[in-house]
Amino acid sequence: MGIELDVYCYTTAMDACAKGKMWKTALSILREMKEKGIEPNEVTYGVAVAACGNGGRWEKALELLDQMREMNMKINTITYNAAVSALAKAARTESKQQRRFDFKQKGGKYHATGNQPQNSEVNLLWCKTLDLLDCMESEGVLRDSFTFSSAISTCGAAGRWEEAMHLINTMKADGDRGIKPNRFAYTSAITACGNSGEWEPALKLFNDMKLDGLQPDLVSYNALIGAGMTANQPEQVFGLWDEMLQPNK
Repeated sequence: MGIELDVYCYTTAMDACAKGKMWKTALSILREMKEKGIEPNEVTYGVAVAACGNGGRWEKALELLDQMREMNMKINTITYNAAVSALAKAARTESKQQRRFDFKQKGGKYHATGNQPQNSEVNLLWCKTLDLLDCMESEGVLRDSFTFSSAISTCGAAGRWEEAMHLINTMKADGDRGIKPNRFAYTSAITACGNSGEWEPALKLFNDMKLDGLQPDLVSYNALIGAGMTANQPEQVFGLWDEMLQPNK
């Protein structure tokens, strides 16, 4: 006779699947729970959302959120963040694939032209991200630094520089609650400006990051250099190169 499993056992098993990016197995365990009459709770669903997010299945993650709403379950910050993060990962992946495609279409040559039309899939992911941020605000769910940083990352992939700047400013306004832009958020916002050919806002973000006591890393410099190339700012790019070569930079 086997041991009778409870919701804790099932949730723990799903958590292991989430960490191993085994989203199909996690959803299979969730279905098994329901078939055996064991009611999943908010934590169980949160783990399932994380599993789908880690596995790159943002559609499934959003479906699970809808199921939670239908059952009047409370969705907390961690669960929402898992879904927002899933959208950000998908947006970055789609953006990279589009850039590779554009590079091949142009004969393997780089063309510094800003304000290019954005990939519709990336824009869809941004709209879904915005919907989640609005849901969190309307439901009174805390939006923390991870929430905003992930959303700004999606802005970066979609080239939505104005929205990225707005989210950075929102984080600064919430500084009294411990929500401040981190290096990842700033770099993602710089990337958004760069993808849109907006050099001045990108440079301002870079300098603001320094003023906030955050030392730019290689990724930050590369994001600003990319913005300079897109906006046709060769002298500024060479200046950044010299700055990177200085000690302690």
